[in-house]
Amino acid sequence: MTRLNAIAGFSFVAVSAVVTGALFYRDRVALRAREREIQAEDFEKSINKMLKNSSKAITESRNNLQENGNQKSISFLAEETDVPDSAKTLFSSLDPGQKTLSITMNECAEQGRRKSMEDAHFVLSIPKLGMLAGLFDGHGGSKVAQYASKQFEKRFEKTLQEHNGNVHQAFNCLFEEIHKEAYLDKKFNSMGSTAVVSFVDTAKGLIYTATLGDSEIKIYRNLSEKMKVIPLSCVRNWKSEKDKKRAAIAFISLNNGKMFGEVTNEWGKLPAKELRFPFPGFGVNVSRAIGDKLIIDFSPERSAMSHKPKITVSKVLPGDTLVMGCDGLWDFVSDSKIIQNLSESSKETDLANRLVQCAINECRSTDNVSVLVFKIS
Repeated sequence: MTRLNAIAGFSFVAVSAVVTGALFYRDRVALRAREREIQAEDFEKSINKMLKNSSKAITESRNNLQENGNQKSISFLAEETDVPDSAKTLFSSLDPGQKTLSITMNECAEQGRRKSMEDAHFVLSIPKLGMLAGLFDGHGGSKVAQYASKQFEKRFEKTLQEHNGNVHQAFNCLFEEIHKEAYLDKKFNSMGSTAVVSFVDTAKGLIYTATLGDSEIKIYRNLSEKMKVIPLSCVRNWKSEKDKKRAAIAFISLNNGKMFGEVTNEWGKLPAKELRFPFPGFGVNVSRAIGDKLIIDFSPERSAMSHKPKITVSKVLPGDTLVMGCDGLWDFVSDSKIIQNLSESSKETDLANRLVQCAINECRSTDNVSVLVFKIS
């Protein structure tokens, strides 16, 4: 081979390598761009789902208040039209010049009239991201509530990173994982727990809430000297339509046509707290929870119980007060009574304790009572 031919051959190989590298780089850039597009599409779909649930939370709260004849509390309730109709509307309504929110909190938890304390909770500050808080109301014992509380606190930040900041996906993933762990651990067989977990994005001014069962969180917002109540939790029990259908189908799988008929025809007429699965004297009165292996295994092929949370998103503003509590608070203390206590309390550190004492001593709560109060500034 002549020197000229060798040089030409080398040049051809070099040019080919450069072209191949350029094409590979172009493909990688295109792939990453497409991955970002998919992430953006998934994020928008997640936000839209959560906004739909936010509207449901308001509607269901109003229906529950009307059923219980609580007109005074209805007058404080937000309207469904207050919820943005899409992710684009939500994000266009955010103030780009808003400073990062600050949060102060106080907490109080008491056993009350119960023989043991089955609640657990945590509050976690996540640098540069925001705040995560969770409250877990156990039944059959406290171990599932304690386990779930510790695991959420320990694993949320990493899970959020793994899902590229998509809180909806991170919540669903954690609930799925922690439930499976509790279900498979024999020491938890006869236990379960409700849950309400909220993440406040302090930079964007958004609060994301995942709810299982009947623990709840609400925003109390002062607008033109009038308080507005914004429920952030979709409460689920055996009166809820989808959950009631699951119970009915579970009884079909057990060839119990009588119970199927009772569920479909009678359960909607009874107070939620009177409804239990699988039997009135044995079972749980929430339809969604972590754990509850014995209840799930009662009809394993078509389980009545669900561990899928309902997740919402809402704006949170300076001046808002967030109240997170178990059903030992919400079943006994009305929104109007909570507003009264918030307005009468001059010390922020006193708010949670005031509400717990109001539930136990004034409203005669028969349950454990756990309350977390967050002031936004």
